[in-house]
Amino acid sequence: MEKNSVNYLASFSPIRCDTHFKRNINVAESFFSNEKITWVALGSVLEGVRNGMNIKTDFYSMEETDTLDLSVSQIKEYGLIDKNQNYLTDEVKDLSGYFDLEPDMVLITRSGTIGVALSTNHPSFNFDEYVYVASGFVITAKVKDGFSANAIAGYINFLTCRNILQQWRWVLVRRISPSPP
Repeated sequence: MEKNSVNYLASFSPIRCDTHFKRNINVAESFFSNEKITWVALGSVLEGVRNGMNIKTDFYSMEETDTLDLSVSQIKEYGLIDKNQNYLTDEVKDLSGYFDLEPDMVLITRSGTIGVALSTNHPSFNFDEYVYVASGFVITAKVKDGFSANAIAGYINFLTCRNILQQWRWVLVRRISPSPP
């Protein structure tokens, strides 16, 4: 069998060759080998951990507005994507429990592709032009001062962390979801 044949290559474990994965591996090497890093529990660097908002369709706008509803399908480890964008009316801001996103937050998907993390400091966010509201299937958390939302999102996106989130998904969803009245 030729060494470059598809049959030969198919006998190996799956590998990823995309540039985003390669970048994460390079970041991981310098990150995990840095002796100046003091490891702490993830919960000790996050505050205000909660689910996004479950917004009724009554608050969706047929016209483009400056208030965007962020769904799980729009959140990728490499940034926000313009997919099925829903716009919200200004009246959504009057809802009980309303909150919008701000810089230095981490978003983590809890349905669909569970465990995808994105920092609101990513260049795909434009807080000068838009207000962002996370949907109910997105976990949001403010990062405490002195810590990097980008680094935390990058850490959560490491395959090992994502696998842990996948395995614990039902426990995580129950612990973060508000209790019924």
